[in-house]
Amino acid sequence: PGFWIGLMLILLFSVKLGWLPSGGAATIGANLSGFDLLIDRARYMVLPALSLSLFYIAIYSRLARAAMLEAQAQDYVRTAAAKGLSPLTITVRHVLRNAFRDFSVLLGILLLSSLLVIIANMTVDLVQAWLDPRIETR
Repeated sequence: PGFWIGLMLILLFSVKLGWLPSGGAATIGANLSGFDLLIDRARYMVLPALSLSLFYIAIYSRLARAAMLEAQAQDYVRTAAAKGLSPLTITVRHVLRNAFRDFSVLLGILLLSSLLVIIANMTVDLVQAWLDPRIETR
């Protein structure tokens, strides 16, 4: 689950290694500006972005593996091996090229589903602000 991945990333990169901050949006009281502010904010966004994207990276990796296995079973791969090509050449020139034909469609689906989640979150936030007068919209 996503919350477990987030906790493990905090434990590894914040507590054990000390590379990234464990929470917040910026360093408190730093009064940074320009490029320093950008770098500071980016450090705080690495762990949340990584924990949210690891789920989709896993899905994409499983789809890529399935496409590679399917392409390796094709006749043209056996023909290339029979011609004496090295396994690396067969994988790069023949298997990868044919396995990644459908990935533009998959990337489009992932893009649209991500946009749908963003739109749904924005809609919920705006409806909540409209229903509850204590919440301010800026």
